Order: sequence, then C-alpha cells, then structure tokens
Amino acid sequence: MAIYAIIEDGVVINTVVAENKLDESWVLCSGEAGIGWNYDGTNFTENVTNQTEEQIRMERDRLLEETDFYALPDVTMSAEMTTYRQALRDLPAQEGFPDTITWPTKPE
Repeated sequence: MAIYAIIEDGVVINTVVAENKLDESWVLCSGEAGIGWNYDGTNFTENVTNQTEEQIRMERDRLLEETDFYALPDVTMSAEMTTYRQALRDLPAQEGFPDTITWPTKPE
C-alpha cells in the first residue's frame, strides 16, 4: 500500500492509501506527506502555518485510520504504536495548536 496525493496550486488537497495510482493526476507521496503539505513537483514539505485546524484534524484522522488495523482483536498492538496513536489523538492539546505542531513519528 502507498499514499497518493492530489495537488492543487502546489499544495496537497487530498490523499488516499491505495495499491495503485488512481489516475495520472495522483502523485506518490513520500513519508508522512498529507493534506496541506507543499509539493514543488519533486519534494513534499510540511506547511503547518497554512493549515487550518480542520485540515490538521483531517490529517491526524487519516494517520489514525492508517493504523486502525492494529486495534483489531486478533492483532497485538506494540507499546510504540499505542504511544504513536495516543500522540496523534493528543495533537489538539499541544501548546500552540494549530499554529505550531509537533507530529509524532510512526514506529516501524
């Protein structure tokens, strides 16, 4: 599975996790790139200052959805994944939210 993005005016406006690119307008994302990130045609860079609270929450929710399967009853979630998911849920409580955000790093 990979993350693909749709770009408008150099900014990621939507992302999807999929096996294959949906069509030629979708760009393969690197790392944790998501909604509100900048794209210069080659690289993705985080653009926190231009993100609204709603966009940040949407990105946070997308990252949580990516790891939802760890919460299934037949899967054992690592302590690191539990910490990561809790840190995502706690983003709105960070000092300076939504202007300043420290995104947690997804464990391997």
